[in-house]
Order: sequence, then structure tokens, then C-alpha cells
Amino acid sequence: MKYTIFAFLSLLLSTSFAQWELGDRTPKGLGKGDKVEINPVFTNDKDGNTYVAWTDFRNGNGELFVQKISKQGKNLWTENGVKVGGVISGETYAFTPMNITAKDGGAILTWQHMPNSNNTKSKELWSQTVNSNGNLTLASPEIVAKGLYNDVVVNAVITRGFDNSNVPFLIYNVLNPSSNIDQVYFRKNGQSILLFSTGGDGSKVLVDNTNNRIVAIVANGSDQVTAIAYDFNGNPLTSGKPVYSNPFSGDSRIDYITIDRGNTYIARTLSSQFQKRVIAQKLDKDFNRMWGEIGVELGSNTGYDMQLAPNPDGGATMAWIEPNSNTERMKAARVLNSGAVLWQKSVFNGNENVNYFSPNKFASDGNGGCYSLWFTPKGVGFDLNVQHMSAEGVQSWGGQGLAIQEFNWYSNFRLINHIDGGVVVLYSGSKESDINNDNAYDLYTNFIGFNGVFGMQQGVEPTLEKKVFCPTETFTAGLPGTNYTGVLQYDRGLFNLTKAEGENAFTLPENITGEYNLIFTSETQESTLPVVVNIISPTKPSKIVGNAFKCKSDTTSVMLSSSCEVGNIKWSTNATSNAISVKPSQTSTYSVVCGLPSCPLEPSELFTVEIAEVSPTASAPSENFTGSDIPLTSSGGTSFVWKGPNGFSSFLQNPFIPNAIVTDAGTYEVTVTDAKGCVGSTSVVVNVTQLLSSLNNIDNLDIYPNPTQDYLEIDQKEKVVSSQVVSTTGRVIDVTVLENRIDVKHLSAGVYLLRMELDTKAQVLKKFIKN
Repeated sequence: MKYTIFAFLSLLLSTSFAQWELGDRTPKGLGKGDKVEINPVFTNDKDGNTYVAWTDFRNGNGELFVQKISKQGKNLWTENGVKVGGVISGETYAFTPMNITAKDGGAILTWQHMPNSNNTKSKELWSQTVNSNGNLTLASPEIVAKGLYNDVVVNAVITRGFDNSNVPFLIYNVLNPSSNIDQVYFRKNGQSILLFSTGGDGSKVLVDNTNNRIVAIVANGSDQVTAIAYDFNGNPLTSGKPVYSNPFSGDSRIDYITIDRGNTYIARTLSSQFQKRVIAQKLDKDFNRMWGEIGVELGSNTGYDMQLAPNPDGGATMAWIEPNSNTERMKAARVLNSGAVLWQKSVFNGNENVNYFSPNKFASDGNGGCYSLWFTPKGVGFDLNVQHMSAEGVQSWGGQGLAIQEFNWYSNFRLINHIDGGVVVLYSGSKESDINNDNAYDLYTNFIGFNGVFGMQQGVEPTLEKKVFCPTETFTAGLPGTNYTGVLQYDRGLFNLTKAEGENAFTLPENITGEYNLIFTSETQESTLPVVVNIISPTKPSKIVGNAFKCKSDTTSVMLSSSCEVGNIKWSTNATSNAISVKPSQTSTYSVVCGLPSCPLEPSELFTVEIAEVSPTASAPSENFTGSDIPLTSSGGTSFVWKGPNGFSSFLQNPFIPNAIVTDAGTYEVTVTDAKGCVGSTSVVVNVTQLLSSLNNIDNLDIYPNPTQDYLEIDQKEKVVSSQVVSTTGRVIDVTVLENRIDVKHLSAGVYLLRMELDTKAQVLKKFIKN
């Protein structure tokens, strides 16, 4: 039976804001109001969430707002973002440096506040933290530093990081306008120390988590750029080392810098009065130049503004602007780990008669390719175009890319790579005919998948190692990120899963079976696609061939057979077939269960093979004489077959050898069969002694009366040395001759032999009858 529930799913989907539905090109609002939003910055976390901060004038002043966007495109911190703090008083549209760093599902924001809207170069450094629920952790922003001076936004240094104990630190710069000395500080645990001072501008500071250090690219002038490493307490680890040389005299501007797996990648533009050149360089851990003394020179003599992303192979992909060509207005290239250029191609196929606007916003696809955007003019305004260049240098989305056409004018445009592939396009757009109507611009996003399709399938399908489980079984689900809850849905409600130890580990409830829809929900209330799972409980095995019996003498095997309705059969012999063949030497019990991997075993079925062994006995008198009836006795069964000398045979349990003669002596074997049909055999040796009839004719020895009741009188001349009475059953009784008389009163009635030894060594046998 399969259980489904639709109302609950609808409820889950309605509890948060709009998202990037598959095939939907409609822009999704990020921050919307009556006033303009400018200067967005962004970052991502390991779960695929994107954090965007911007300056917003909706309340009449410039204020910092932040929004958290799920990987499915939902706005998670209210519909229009969370107000963090002030940027500038009044509606002075001044751009300010800011940094946003993701932490524990929230974000740390650091920005330069302008206390005087009439002097936007004078700033203070403020900081505030938003937790995972979108709430501010401080009643008001922390003022980190005052007296900052910053005339050029791109020259500001605001870098956040965390040491090995997850303690946050901050690097920022303070420019002295009178001396033009740029001082860069390290701040941790409320204390600031000076890292370095420089007379140039454009220094960059990054965190190298691979090597547990801070990397500073210090600009002392256009040709004097050095790299210095510091530990996570601000202590220098290396001295300054030059990082590049120029192929011609000019000013070098760092366009972009990043660190990947301990290597530092620098993209820069070198400009002189007569030419420009874009150059890429890779530095190893010791700041050695991996791509030559100058680096990899790309583009024409007019190219500028290079953006770059490292690739998994140790190389990088980059893009830049070629302003003197409308047909190849933007170019991209891929450089291998060795520094060799794999390809260098145009991002889109331009028209010589069209004046494109190419701001060169760039994002990596994580696989050696990249995304770029530009603007194509139309009747009123522009279309926003996006292109994907594959790792092989192919224009994946055609020569003109894909166009976003919903607005006439665009501003604050960014490209953000998505954790699952594809790209998020962030921009503010206006449908007005007047480009200068600032209040008509609002922030929006679109998602374009790797395949060029707008939107995405909402909800990811979790990966499971299997889809058949047992009650109380613990399993791990493959999910993007952590902190999920899980439910089993059916037509009458749901069962909650218990979180188990381990990342995304869950334990199923007990006492449930059947088919269910398994759905996980993240802490941001995003649900996965349902996965049908079957929960079964192994049954007790059936007993097809039950208990068995065999005689020990039987050397054949015994067949045991069972089957499982649910589960996999397993015998105590480790056999996994339905039938097994066994040959036990003694009574043995075998068990069988129906099991499933990781499931508790149900009670087993027992099979007993009884081994029956017959233990027959046989006996006879130890001394027998000719003429007597010799008894044979046996036990241990229900039927008996005797065999012996002279063709003796009997089916009695205790037969006699009648009137025995000497040749009756020998081995008598009895075959015994018990009640279960088992057979055993044993034997006994019978001795028969010849009576010496010649001695009976001795004239001088006689016995009387015969028959007798009390005494036997002996008429003798020789002396009797010893005497014995022997019964017909072979029983020997010692008797004493006193005054020629033997007392026989104690003997039972019957026939006996009197055996006497005389002092002459002669032996005499006399038969008598006792009445």
C-alpha cells in the first residue's frame, strides 16, 4: 500500500516566499520599495544559501539591508530583507565598501558608515551580526573604527576570517588623507594591531585557510607589489616578496584576487599612455611565480578589467573587456596549471553596428567554464544577456547568449555561481522610459541552469543507499547541507523520524510497515522531493520440511527446507538457500531466520535432527555343561534375532540352548531392532563343558537317596577334597561334605550335578534330583 498526502506538501510550499520555478523567467524580488537599492554585495555558504547585502533608501536614508536566499530562490529573512544599520543620512546615493561573511546560517556584516552626508569620504567602520533566523544579535551596530578616509571604494580593505578555534577576526584599512599613507589593521577579540603601512593604494588582504594564514598583497606603487603572510594573530610569517613584473612601463591595477588550495591567483590590468594589457599570475605557497615572471598575457593591447576563477586542475578561467571591438566585445580564456593557454575566445558574437555595454560581471561554473553578462541595446534601454562558456571554450547558450528582457534599464548587476551548477543573476531593474528615475529600480534575481533553462526543479531528491527499510532502522540521507527534519507521510497523517548520531542520520519509528513518502525539510523550511520507501518487517520462516530423525548407522544426509515471505533466509550453518543438507553425528538443532540488512532479526524457526543409536546387550552363563539348557538373554530393543553354532536361531528376546552339547559352544550374535526401526547387534561367547560319564562308573562312590529332599549320603572310600553343586542354568554352589553327608535343603527343586574332587585328583560328577 502506498501512502500519499498532498495538503501537507502544499502547506510546506506556502510557508515561504517565491522561488525560481522551473521554466519561469519572471524576476523574483529581493528588495522592493519606493526608493532605490544600490551597491549589493554577496556571499555563499556550504549549504548553497546566498546572502546579499545592499544600501536601501526606502525609509528616506541610506540603510544597510540583508537578505538570505535559499538554494531554491526563496527569500528567507522576510520578503524584503532585514535592516542592519545606517549607511548615510538622507538620499545621498554614495557607494560604500562593505563585507558580508556567512557564519552558522547567519551573516556578519561590516561596512563603512558615512556620518556626514556632506563629506562622504570621511567614514566609520561598523559591524553587525544577523543570526540564522534573521534577527540582529546586537542592539546597535558595533563601531569598530573611526576616522577612516576612503575616496575610492575599490581601495578599501575589509576582510573577515576565523582562526582555528572559530574565533572571528577582521582586517581593515585606514587612509590618512594628508600623508596618503594607507594603514592596514588586524582586529581580534576587540583589540586592533597594525599589520603594515604603505604609500600606495590598492592593497588586498585575503584569508588562506589551507595554510592557516593571512595573505597580504601590498601595493607600494604601480611596480612595487609584494606578498606577505601573517598568522591568525596578526604576526608576520614572511617578509615581503615581489609578485610580478611588467612587460612595459605603466600602472598596474589588481582587478581581482583570490586564494584556492593555498595558491594565490591575481588578475590585473597594466595600463600606459599607449596600450593596456590583462595579465594573470599564480603564486604558490611561498609566493613563487608559477606562470612566469610576468604572468600570462591575454587579449589585445586595449583589453582591461580581468575577472578570474581557479579551476580544479590548478589552472584558471578568466574574462575581460575588449572595448575597441563590437564583434568581440568580451573575451574569455582558460589557462592550464602549467600556464599554457588552452583557448581564448569571444564570449558572444557581436554586431559591428551595435554599441554593447559590457561591465564584465563574471562567475565560475566550477568545472573550468564561466558565466559572463553584458547588455544589448533595444528600442528603449537594454536587454541583459548572459552567456556560459564551457570548459572547452564553447558558447553554450548560442552566439547571443540568453536575454532577460523584463526591464528597460538595469543597475547593480552581479553573477553568483550556484552550488548545484547554473548561475544566479542579481540586478536592479526599472521598466520606466527614463533611466534616471532612480526610485523605479528594485532588486531582483533569476536563476539559469547549466542547460540554459530558467528556473529549477523545486526541491532536491535526497539520495538513499536503498529504499527498503525495517522499523527502527537508522540510515543516512544524502542532502545538501545539514539540520534537516524528516517525516514519513501517508493518507492519515505522518510519522516523525528521530535524528540519530551523524550528519543527516535518522532512525525510523517502530511498529510500522508499508509504503510511505519520505520527505526532509531544512531549517529554512525547504522540502525535498518525496521519495517512496517501503518499510517491511522480516517474517518468521516457514517450516516446509520439519523435524527429522535418522539412525546413527544411517550414513545418508537429511534435507531441511524453509522459506521466507519477507527477508533473506539464513541458516545457523550460514547457508542462504531454502533447503540445506545435513549429516549430524549426534542429535542436533538447526535454526533459520528471515533477515534484512541493518534490520533486527525476527524469532527463528528451529529444526531438530534426532540421531537414534541402539545399545543392545547379550549375556549367557559363564559355565555350562553338556546336557543342560543354556539361557541366552538380551535387551535394548523390541525385536531380536539370534544366530549361533549348529544353525541355532531364535526370534525370542531370551531363548535357551536346549540339551547342550559340546559343539554348541561358540559365539552367539543377536541383532536388535528398536521401536524406531534402528538396528544394532552384539554377541556373547557360550562355553559348554563335557560331563565325564566314565567317572560315573566308579564302583566305590555312590550318592543316595536320589531323589532327595534334605541330604545326600556319599558312599565312598577315597576322601573328597572339594565339592560343588551346579544347576542347569550354570549356577555353581559350593557345598561341604561332613561325615559323608551333604546338606541340600536350601536348594530349589530341580536337577543338579554334584561335582567332587577326590584326594586322588580324580573328578566325579553325579546327577541328582532335589524334590
